Amino acid sequence: SRGLMSRFRSMPMSRVAVAFGHTASDMVGGLLSVAIMAVAGLLVGWRASDGLLNALAGFGLLVLMRYALSWVGCFFGLKVPNEQMAQQLTLLVMPVTMLSNAFVPTDGMPAWLRFIAEWNPLSALTAGCRELFGNPGTVTGSHAWPVDHPVAATLLWSVGLLVVFVPLSVRSFQRKNR
Repeated sequence: SRGLMSRFRSMPMSRVAVAFGHTASDMVGGLLSVAIMAVAGLLVGWRASDGLLNALAGFGLLVLMRYALSWVGCFFGLKVPNEQMAQQLTLLVMPVTMLSNAFVPTDGMPAWLRFIAEWNPLSALTAGCRELFGNPGTVTGSHAWPVDHPVAATLLWSVGLLVVFVPLSVRSFQRKNR
């Protein structure tokens, strides 16, 4: 709103550099958040019971999904008319989080809600991190493929989101700045 994008357009740089720079800076913030979370967990007694490599893989899974979701946010942020509306879009994240296995197991949910929760990318991420950190928990009942193979599902969700939203974001950014 203060002409920053006009300044960027006047500079001899790629038009997609701003979108990639934004998601890269979000990635740095995500890495910092994961590091703070890991240190705080270690201070209160958390230990990865399946070893350092699996724990690092779990953190990598978190960072990869965060990067993919930052492109989703970039796309939707480019579609709204101003910064205030973009900030209000963050409220839509809460229902997606609540409709996952992050807080409650899916076994006690009605069948229609369990289907939604089990195919939610955040459910796969949660289950994948639990598995890699050595705390998979006990899960009963019939489950969808993402819950049975959470690491693979999270990788597929992340790559799928990147394949879809990186080009959409880049195209939206280029169109918006013409």
